[in-house]
Amino acid sequence: MFIAGISEFFLLAALAIALSCTPTKTFSLIFSGYILSISIIGFTAILGALRYLELADTLYWHQQFVYLSKHIAMPLFIIAALWPSLRSKKTQCAALLILMVSVVSSVSNVYFLFSFVSDATLMLGISLGIYTFRHQQTKLLQLLMALALLLSTLVWSALINEANFRIGIFHICLGLYFALISHALHLKPLKA
Repeated sequence: MFIAGISEFFLLAALAIALSCTPTKTFSLIFSGYILSISIIGFTAILGALRYLELADTLYWHQQFVYLSKHIAMPLFIIAALWPSLRSKKTQCAALLILMVSVVSSVSNVYFLFSFVSDATLMLGISLGIYTFRHQQTKLLQLLMALALLLSTLVWSALINEANFRIGIFHICLGLYFALISHALHLKPLKA
């Protein structure tokens, strides 16, 4: 699973790009959620690299953090990055509702298999970004490309049978997603 393991480093590099940016209007809670989401996903990628490159037996912990990343960290990342751009109470309430649904989804998926709900919360978060930036063509295009990258992973999963390549392509699409979202949501680099 060499390609799957090496592609985790591409994902880590994309997360470093996202980490070097911060929401433009930094509120401590928003900033903490943004950093927390990137940290969870980054730790998952490190565990994945160790697993797929067969450097350590991290299967159990990697699966647990994949679950946490999918159900909590991914929706938290998009909402925390988007939050400073949400101007109306309605869009802020929609963002909070998306986060609440992701938390409920993570708890309910322990007992029932509703993994599509976590996928839906992520798509709703991106859709909220698309709605928010519907009049800004460049940002809108970047958000649409990020959405297309995430949706393309479904196509790759159906077309590619070999797990090593399929996981590698998934990591590349996910890394590009993080880079696009960080750039699109008007994030500025942290000052050194």
